[in-house]
Amino acid sequence: GRFVFQPQDKSIILSIGERRNISRAQKRDDEAGAFIRVMDDGAVPNDNPFVGQQDAAPTLYALGNRNSHGLAFHPETGQLWANDHGPKGGDEINRIEAGKNYGWPFQTAGVDYSGAPIGKGARGVEGMADPVHVFERTVAPSGLAFYTGDMFPEWRGHMLHGGLAARALVRTALDGDTVSEEEWMLRDLDRRIRDVQVDRDGAIWVVTEHEDGEVLRITRAGTATRSGSADRPR
Repeated sequence: GRFVFQPQDKSIILSIGERRNISRAQKRDDEAGAFIRVMDDGAVPNDNPFVGQQDAAPTLYALGNRNSHGLAFHPETGQLWANDHGPKGGDEINRIEAGKNYGWPFQTAGVDYSGAPIGKGARGVEGMADPVHVFERTVAPSGLAFYTGDMFPEWRGHMLHGGLAARALVRTALDGDTVSEEEWMLRDLDRRIRDVQVDRDGAIWVVTEHEDGEVLRITRAGTATRSGSADRPR
């Protein structure tokens, strides 16, 4: 999973996968398949949504995710966003809110690896929060960053997702709670991308996952890098 520090109080929100046991994601007394929130000393915040409920783990922040490998706060709204692995298909983008249930395995656009259906549908299941976006092609998203730099000003506020199965850096533009644009980049590198971050100067850093794994710095064509050369995003 991933973790982020909440800006207001420095509490830590962590995503935890369901460990290939799909029933765990709907158990409120189980931290697998969930987002949990603790303070930096391990204490449980008193305002966690399930504190004091006997059938729920006090650390629980939200539940019903499969395996979220990307977490990031929106730079303007402060809202927490996540990407989540579907099974076979059904990779999602979600806006994470305290106490919400994100549906896995009852609500998913994916199917079992055998091709058998899972759950009750992709959206509209009672008591479940709908995904903001479901990728039509398998991304296997890993890592998430909002672009906030000046190097690519046309991308400010856009989401950057590492893609494992996609072997790409996937950019999604948001219009409110709707994805209005999707672009797959760096595909000619043919690398599984495990994580992505944005530098203070606006360059994009990605970590690749293969036999000779790399850390790559992506800049606009014609922009001098720290080494004096220029890189071009693909």
